[in-house]
Amino acid sequence: WSKKCFIYSKWEAHCFSILYGSYTSSFYGRNAFLNLTFTIGSPPVKIYVKVVDERNQYVSDSLVNIFSSNSLIASNVTNSSGIASFFLPANSSYNFKIYWENVSVGSFTKFVNKTTLFIFNVSIIYPTVFFITSSGIPVPYPLVSIVTPNGSLMPLKVANKNGSLYLSRVPAGIYTFTVIYDDSEIISAQKVLITKDTVVINVTNVYPVYIKTLTNSGSNLKDVFVEISNSSTGAQVGAGITDKNGSIVFLLPRGNYTINSYFVSNYYLTPIKQNISMEITVNNTKNIT
Repeated sequence: WSKKCFIYSKWEAHCFSILYGSYTSSFYGRNAFLNLTFTIGSPPVKIYVKVVDERNQYVSDSLVNIFSSNSLIASNVTNSSGIASFFLPANSSYNFKIYWENVSVGSFTKFVNKTTLFIFNVSIIYPTVFFITSSGIPVPYPLVSIVTPNGSLMPLKVANKNGSLYLSRVPAGIYTFTVIYDDSEIISAQKVLITKDTVVINVTNVYPVYIKTLTNSGSNLKDVFVEISNSSTGAQVGAGITDKNGSIVFLLPRGNYTINSYFVSNYYLTPIKQNISMEITVNNTKNIT
């Protein structure tokens, strides 16, 4: 940066800041005339910034701010090809800060001395989030509420049967998760830093309940229908039929539950329905016979 001055008289001059340019000044006197052309600074160069995500896909509508000595000197938004252009004084270093969806996704320092295309790979990622119990069992089909790093709320999502939830093209940062499973809130506003493609959230208050059905003689009893209801809300949270080994497993949040089991047998072609009901409290892994 320099100064340009206009000299109006022996006693008066007006100056203002300039970046670069060629200027002509004329001086007049009783017996003299002078026309002077001078250049201040070096010419600016045009640079291009291309913003791409972790898969090298271009990022449109990202904000590019350029700083020199901690002062913002230029700002532009990338186009549909992920490119923004600038004119900058040559032979200087600049800090490029990239924002997407109001989240900082990258900061880069570059030296500028000629027309250049800078490609910046920013922290826009494609993570998969896994919800896993302390015993290593996936939590199937939980309802997930997510607040993004910029404070906006994503639409409600449901993880798959393997307890995984894919998030497509999101800025790295701190996300807030609230998760509901089987009529219970198992994660409440938990903050998680997401910076990579695989994230495991450990669910500490969901436990496996192993149920075994037997005959009076102690033999395995298959095909017993078992249903489990939340004792507080009355909502059914699980149901199924025991396998050939008389076994069935449920994954339940901490709480109180009612178990009802039903078995239908035939005695001389007459159906006989038997049922057993019990109350349980789940606060760890349980085995019930």
